[in-house]
Amino acid sequence: MKKLQSSLSLVIVFLLLICQVSSEKAHDLKVIIMSTSKFWFNFRQATNTLLIYDVLKKNGVKDEDIILMIPENSACNPRNNNPGVVCHLELESEPNLYRNSEIDYKLSDVNVHTLTNMLRGKYHRYTPRSKRLVTNKNTKILTYFTGHGGSGYIKMQDTDVMMDEEMRVALEEFNIKNFYNEMLMFSDSCSAATIFEKLKPDTNPNIFGIGSSSRGQYSYSYGKDSHINLSIVDRFSRANYLFLTNEFVRNKDSLLSDIMREWTKEYLQGDFSYTNTHARKDSKNIYLKDFFTNLNPTTSNIMEMSPKKDHHYDQLEALFGEIMSQPSTDFSIENKPFI
Repeated sequence: MKKLQSSLSLVIVFLLLICQVSSEKAHDLKVIIMSTSKFWFNFRQATNTLLIYDVLKKNGVKDEDIILMIPENSACNPRNNNPGVVCHLELESEPNLYRNSEIDYKLSDVNVHTLTNMLRGKYHRYTPRSKRLVTNKNTKILTYFTGHGGSGYIKMQDTDVMMDEEMRVALEEFNIKNFYNEMLMFSDSCSAATIFEKLKPDTNPNIFGIGSSSRGQYSYSYGKDSHINLSIVDRFSRANYLFLTNEFVRNKDSLLSDIMREWTKEYLQGDFSYTNTHARKDSKNIYLKDFFTNLNPTTSNIMEMSPKKDHHYDQLEALFGEIMSQPSTDFSIENKPFI
């Protein structure tokens, strides 16, 4: 009986520890990086996504926490004079951003249906876990969209669009299901900021959505690579990459307001804009490290227990006390008299 009592005690202590871990305020980070443009001449949008992906990987964010969506395989296009290479530097092959990248959605799988269902937590039953955005109410989420757009929409692969109302409804359902804690959203396209304009604090709380251009404005590329005769990166994404690989490396306590200073009208040739649905936060108290590094990694399976943590914790604690208060009786054969 004593051995059984000890075993039960150990099991209950272990369960108590799990519940205690699940009740902590630590968050995990999930990321969606998406280029919405196909065709070779949109080379720069593949570069934009891979630049952000590169930053996250260097800051310790694992591939299992990143959903990377690129419809066009620019690296392996026969018109690429550097086969297998995507580089943001003119006439260079390194760093090769395409090397070791794990792309989750390619070609026609990058579409409005895939994105909206991901934001709703709806998947085909056979969708592997690696292609799912596995989140909970403590998750911080970074999204980075790059492509073509207009006032109130993002163009998807030149044949479809995602409207601002679709974005609002999908994120409202995301909130109702307690699938996130905070979201930082970027959009790099023409009229980029308008995709977030319909987000509301009451239905889409704790979201900071930033666009590289305001309504009616263009989002411009940076330079041109004479090898492929195309622009290889956009100005907004390039500015973000340079800040995150320089200033952010030196100061991990950099704020969102710090990177905003890089988006000058002179450099972007336009005005960035944003929508903030936070009740108590603005760009001066949102830390970039919360969205570009995984400082507080947690196991999703443990965190998913958190909605019932208080109820189970109390039950287990009571059971533990009951077992420990019982008198110890040793029924081992060594203490029994021979008859």
